[in-house]
Amino acid sequence: MKIQKAVFILFLFFSFSLILSGQKKVVTTPLYSANNQRIRIDKIEITTKATTLYCDIRSLAPEDNKVSLSSECHLEGISGKDYKLTASKGITLDESFHSFFPTKFTLTFEPLDKGEDIFHFYERQDKKSGYILSNIHTYKSEGVTPFKTIIKGRVIDIPECEYISIYPVWGDFMQTEFMFVKDGKFELEKEFNFSEDYYLYVREPNPLKGKGVLSTFYVEPGVIEITVVSKELGGNTIKGGAINYYPDFSPDSIKKTEEEKRIYAIYKELSNDTEAKAEAEAKKQRMLAKDGFYFEKNKPYLPWSLSRKLLTKAARERLNELMDVYDVADNDKDVLSDSIMIEMMVMERSPGFYADSVIPLIDKMKEMEAARQEKVYQYLSENANAIKNLKYLNNRIFALTRYYPMYNPVRPHEFDSDFRLANDSEYEKLTAIFELYYSKLYPYHPYAEGIKTYMAEHRERMMQGQLFFDACSTLIYKIPDTELSNESVVHGAEYEQFKKDIETALRKKNIDNIYYIERFVYDYAPKYPNHPITEEIRKIIHIAMDENNPNKWKSIRVGNTRVTGLEESMAALKANYEREKEAQEREKKKKEGEAKLLNMKKE
Repeated sequence: MKIQKAVFILFLFFSFSLILSGQKKVVTTPLYSANNQRIRIDKIEITTKATTLYCDIRSLAPEDNKVSLSSECHLEGISGKDYKLTASKGITLDESFHSFFPTKFTLTFEPLDKGEDIFHFYERQDKKSGYILSNIHTYKSEGVTPFKTIIKGRVIDIPECEYISIYPVWGDFMQTEFMFVKDGKFELEKEFNFSEDYYLYVREPNPLKGKGVLSTFYVEPGVIEITVVSKELGGNTIKGGAINYYPDFSPDSIKKTEEEKRIYAIYKELSNDTEAKAEAEAKKQRMLAKDGFYFEKNKPYLPWSLSRKLLTKAARERLNELMDVYDVADNDKDVLSDSIMIEMMVMERSPGFYADSVIPLIDKMKEMEAARQEKVYQYLSENANAIKNLKYLNNRIFALTRYYPMYNPVRPHEFDSDFRLANDSEYEKLTAIFELYYSKLYPYHPYAEGIKTYMAEHRERMMQGQLFFDACSTLIYKIPDTELSNESVVHGAEYEQFKKDIETALRKKNIDNIYYIERFVYDYAPKYPNHPITEEIRKIIHIAMDENNPNKWKSIRVGNTRVTGLEESMAALKANYEREKEAQEREKKKKEGEAKLLNMKKE
């Protein structure tokens, strides 16, 4: 009987516990997107009576450390329903205050309705200004496995160090964590959603003076022990976690075969040309003395330091002539620079550039490089469970999209080069590997989110560039038969500025700048057909589109299969542009009508 009674009491206790737990839901380090780096949510508590957000707020830098939060803040569920603020603690709303270190506070709102598993935070009633935290999850999505990390360590021989800070290399600055140093020791215990690499900084008492990237390390489950011995890069020790001991993946981590080593050794011996190296260094010094800008760093695809021992006599002579001309070119501002660059690349791919004895060696090296690249793809495909491989994909896809020669102002000359073709091929392979393996394993990881952003931006820029190219290539610029004259322009300075706007539009070549081309065709050109500025603009546009211009625009419909749905997206983008244009025209006519009505009243 006593046993039955004890079991009954135990049953009631567990039932009561379940009821209580059902009334309160706690989510730590929730997933969400933010339009700022000043405010973050560390924890959410949801009950049938209230929704409470545990937050931090801080400034981005010590010299700019005033922050505030409006009393207008509220929540909006995915249903569209608003939830009002009912209480705040730890912060005075509508009041600016200093907060370089995170200020912790809570905001309490009306209880969320059942089914509102995702909601948004808005600071202002207009839902457009102020702090916005969107798609705040009240659950951990599939593919997200939170873990607890304890970071602890000691500081040696840096008595002025008061705190250590860490923040993700590729993440949000708002994720910065501070560990205050006491008796030479520091410690942090925190739950993380993702394993990713963090920077480690040491700070002096004066935050404006404290600096120095100490190390990078991965946050991962368990204990990570750090010994800080220097304010400069390197010299610190990090122990703990399997990832921190796993080497970064790079193509070099795939070991060279004996055949590869032999071929590269032969090439290195043939390339050992001290004369070419001396000339390259002298050229560098001349350019630095000229304007303090070493152009080779931004346009690395140059055979300046290429060993002359590998080339034919004719190639050596022509290359030296080109380099002499390039010395006086006006860097990236002069189309002559790009013309020379293109000739150099054409030369390198043409018969008669390399000496006959070298050609089999060059061909063999290209063959080995292609095979090595395939090994890289295979390795990435077979080892998707390694987080550092996801980081490699993030870094590489970022580089491929940021330096694409079509819309990179420093590298348009490479559009017709082997570099662009290799860029397209590598981008296609890496994005395919990401979508097939990594995007499924890491759906919300910051590295994966970064890759998705780069791919979307790449696609958008390709679409916009294509639309601008299409718009300009179909316009008819009729040069007047009459002799040019100094026609009177009502606003001469404005027209001169408009010419500069056209030049900017041709350089940026995106859909927003189609406006300038159309304004010229339908406004300025008909009004002032014989004006010198009109003729100058015609020439600028013709040069930009001329097939003989080595720096000409290119259609960027390059057949890249990873950019899917390009035609449909372009059509939608163009339709949206036309709608905006029609709305502007209606607004213009409305204002003209109002102006006429006002004049009639005055008369």
